[in-house]
Amino acid sequence: EYGNVWGLVKFPVLNNDGQAISLIDQEGEIMHSVSYKSSWYKNSFKADGGWSLELIDAKNPCGGYNNWKASESFIGGTPGSVNSVDAENPDNEIPVLVRAVTVSDSSIVIYFSEPLNYDGAIDPSIYSVDHNIFHPVTVFPMPPDYSHILLTFSEKFEKDKKYKIVIKNELCDCTGNYINSSSADFALASLPDSFDLIINEILFESEEDNEFVEIFNRSEKNIELMGTNLALLNKNNGEILKIIFEIPFHFQLFPGQYAAVTGNRKDLASNYYCKDQTAIIESEEPLLLPDKEGEVAILDRYYKTIDRLYYNNNFHYKLLRNVKGVSLERINTEQPTNYTSNWHSAAEDAGFATPGYVNSQSFNEKENHSGEIWLEPEIFTPDNDGRDDYVTIHYQFDRPGFTATVFVFDSRGRLVNQLADNMMLGTNGFLIWSGNNKEGIIQLPGIYIIYFQAYTTDGEIRTFKKSLVLTRKIE
Repeated sequence: EYGNVWGLVKFPVLNNDGQAISLIDQEGEIMHSVSYKSSWYKNSFKADGGWSLELIDAKNPCGGYNNWKASESFIGGTPGSVNSVDAENPDNEIPVLVRAVTVSDSSIVIYFSEPLNYDGAIDPSIYSVDHNIFHPVTVFPMPPDYSHILLTFSEKFEKDKKYKIVIKNELCDCTGNYINSSSADFALASLPDSFDLIINEILFESEEDNEFVEIFNRSEKNIELMGTNLALLNKNNGEILKIIFEIPFHFQLFPGQYAAVTGNRKDLASNYYCKDQTAIIESEEPLLLPDKEGEVAILDRYYKTIDRLYYNNNFHYKLLRNVKGVSLERINTEQPTNYTSNWHSAAEDAGFATPGYVNSQSFNEKENHSGEIWLEPEIFTPDNDGRDDYVTIHYQFDRPGFTATVFVFDSRGRLVNQLADNMMLGTNGFLIWSGNNKEGIIQLPGIYIIYFQAYTTDGEIRTFKKSLVLTRKIE
């Protein structure tokens, strides 16, 4: 009555999240493996229990998140019969080299975006390293899914030297999609000392599970993050209240690089622009940072404090009506972390957060800030031919905290369009005008004026007027 089911006297307990299950043949070789996650349900109700996860397309066995979903069977699963979600769902994406990290003075691990075909991955000749290191002497695709590979070389890497590994386009995934020729930098890594790593951005109040803490390597060293902890502290005495995440895998940051820790990479990327998703570290569980105020710290593997931040809702920009979903960004990486004046709300034109890349409010005294705006190009042709179809209005200020209202007028002083209405700006950025009015109609050729007014809460006002020409190409 239960179909083609094999009952065991004692079935092993399966974790609710993050478990790896493998089918192994009589010789001990892995035939198939899956490391499932509760996020694969894509349905919060069914993820609470009582429903199975089902593979969508059996011809795409390594598809991961994109090829699994909650059962649609009325009994909650389809044991011993065709899956209720069975459908064609081919894998057309090529594997991508994510990063390379050192694990000893002569070994590295290279990480890929998806599982690889084992037989094609074991050829040493497809991997080569510069500085006369050449090919590895051993290649070990790491089980269970072979998405990362351990390479060992006969030569030892030198301290303070950057290396590059190049991989030929002979690697493929489970379904035969071959990678493009790829490369990645790596170097011997060091453990972090105090203030080598700093908290550079934090989103602590969000309507979604998008809360994150961004880490920045301000040192001159390649830093190993494995074993590094994020912790909540008692703001009165600095004692550890809770370890909210320990980085369990090798992840290394070169000087000037960023890493953002969050509970769900895909959710974060769907709500904010993530310039480089390889800079996002997934903690599997939401960080659950305290709303309103709290204290968060970066701790090394021995629980020594590297950096700590007391944050408060009052740090946000005063003109923001709602700060939910808005991150706090560090302004200057060289200034102390707990200077209240060193934090500002992420800019509206940056999407209110910049996880894994430079802050919208970033400011360094060494940089040249003009405090003006400029247009590129000053003559444009909005005809959708792919060349000079719009004008970019660049701005750059010598400090954060500006809000802008931006209008477009024609040569007779008539209002054509409004590009910004009390928009919170970063220290630098841009706006776009495509030559249209409020109704979306492209305007006639002529001279137009960009009127850009920026102001702060302390009463400073900066006004700019820039002219440009909208024209048509002569046939």
